[in-house]
Amino acid sequence: MPHQASSATLIEIVGLPGSGKTSVINALSHVAEVDVIGPLRRARHLPWLALGAIEAAPAVVRVTRDAGFSWQQVRWMARLPALAHIARRARNHQAQGRIVVIDQGPVYTLARLYRSSTHAIESWRNRQLVGWSSRLDGIVMLDAPDDALLTRIESRAKTHALKHALTDAAETALDAQRSDLGAVVQQLADRNVAVMCVSSVAASAGAVARSVLADLAATLDQVRPGEGRPL
Repeated sequence: MPHQASSATLIEIVGLPGSGKTSVINALSHVAEVDVIGPLRRARHLPWLALGAIEAAPAVVRVTRDAGFSWQQVRWMARLPALAHIARRARNHQAQGRIVVIDQGPVYTLARLYRSSTHAIESWRNRQLVGWSSRLDGIVMLDAPDDALLTRIESRAKTHALKHALTDAAETALDAQRSDLGAVVQQLADRNVAVMCVSSVAASAGAVARSVLADLAATLDQVRPGEGRPL
């Protein structure tokens, strides 16, 4: 359906582990004009995930015929239709001038599927990229040098696969994640989704959040002046 002029702006904030993504999103959640769609982990998300699984079922059937598929990939596939419904509902229920921020949204999910070796997943992922290019208004990509990322990962309380990992192995993993995430972001940028790359190495989460809000409107206006976006 067409993106109404009165609807809110939909963006996703992405970043590598340790980039400060969660802290920045938490800071944005306290801004009056911002609404946050968090990770799909709550009971209220179950109906949407069930609906997503139903919509993804034909593609899932094709994927399971290929050697090399994993059930984790199937779970990622079910997330994307669910996210589309949640994002549509959230954006169309908000007034113009408000910003809806997605955490662990389509860019995050598509990056998890980027290295898939199966033809069925690759074809489905490409169709999803086209669809999300007309839904997302913008992407904010946070990054920092590897040493800063690893220092933050080691210092935080929550567990992570890279915590206590050998430096070379951790840097290799970060490079792979940066490459996958960057590839998805670039494909969406090529389809005219606005992209803002922000370094979080020296700035606080609050400062990064203020910078994102300050730059967002101008960036979107430059990319699609006067255009609405379909959902």
